[in-house]
Order: sequence, then C-alpha cells, then structure tokens
Amino acid sequence: QDAPFGGEFAGGEFVTETRTGYMEKMGNACCGVITGLTLFFVSFVILWWNEGRTLYTQRALDEGMQKVVDVPCKPVKKEDNDRLVHISCALQHLQTFHEDHLEVSATGAFFERKVEMYQYKEEQRRESHKNNDGSTTTRTTYSYHTEWSEQRIASERFHYPNECVASSGRRVRCENPEHWPLESETRYADDVHAGDFELS
Repeated sequence: QDAPFGGEFAGGEFVTETRTGYMEKMGNACCGVITGLTLFFVSFVILWWNEGRTLYTQRALDEGMQKVVDVPCKPVKKEDNDRLVHISCALQHLQTFHEDHLEVSATGAFFERKVEMYQYKEEQRRESHKNNDGSTTTRTTYSYHTEWSEQRIASERFHYPNECVASSGRRVRCENPEHWPLESETRYADDVHAGDFELS
C-alpha cells in the first residue's frame, strides 16, 4: 500500500536496538582513533587551502576596488579595453522566455526555473548507554515526514528500502520518483546590452 501525504502516515516512527560487545567496542574505538587522526591531519591541508583561496580572493577584490573606474554607457572607448569598469545603464534587447510546460512567459536577461518535489524523508536519532558488562546498547529511532526538496531523496536507502512506518505501526510503500517531469534550469538571453556594452 502506498503511503498518503498525511493522514495515517504523518508522524510515523519505530525504534531498533543494537548491542555492541566490549571487544567489538574496543575494535571500533581503535578504528575511530585512526580515522580521527587521519581526518585531523587532512583538515589542516583543507584549512590551509581554504585560507589561501580566501586571501587570494580578498586581495583580488581589494585590487579591483583600487582599479575600477566609472565610465559612461556610451560610447565604449578603446582606452577602456581590458580595464575593470563600473557602469549604471538600462538593459536593452531583453529576451522573452517561454515555459511551454507551465504555459507562462517572462521577459528579462535570464530565466531561472527551480523545481522541487514533495517527497518522503527518513530521519534517524541515536541514543547510546553503557551496560554493566561493558557493552553498549544503541537505540535508533527512525521517523518519517514529507517535505519539498530540489534534490531527490533516495528512498531506496531508507531502513526499509522504499518503505515508511506509518503512525499505526504498519509499513507502507513510500517510493520517491527517480525521474522528474521537469528539471531546474537557468537560461540566458543571447544579445543583452547595457548602453554600448554587450553582456556575456
């Protein structure tokens, strides 16, 4: 049975428990330490790279602010070629974009279509506690709801692939579509001008 968007489906959740023995816990801890140390050193490389990009961008912006010059919309002067210029002009030669699927039209320099799908989503919440024998019990709560998303939510990766647990406790089918009738898209006009400047 397919899950409805609401009704019995709303607020459905279920709980699983897993028990990790002491030796298995120690093995996981060792793996975690190794992974943590690896990520620690990798983070320094990423941080150094990111800081370098930020510094480069800031220097480029500062240099641009010093070199930018205000110029009139008309005419384009030869001495302004390869210079960073600032203009304030009305846009001309705007294009009319037609959205045949939705039967709408719009005129502008570009047209952006943002597509979202109402989809099922699974969320997990974990709680762990230690037992007297040194083992650990992990309690995982799976809950389900629906939401709008621009990206497809992989329902086949749910705890029960393509299934949700309704508020009644029953498992119901809730498969998110793999193929959408429309996709997000941005289109730009071909020959837009600001004064004598051609935008690209």
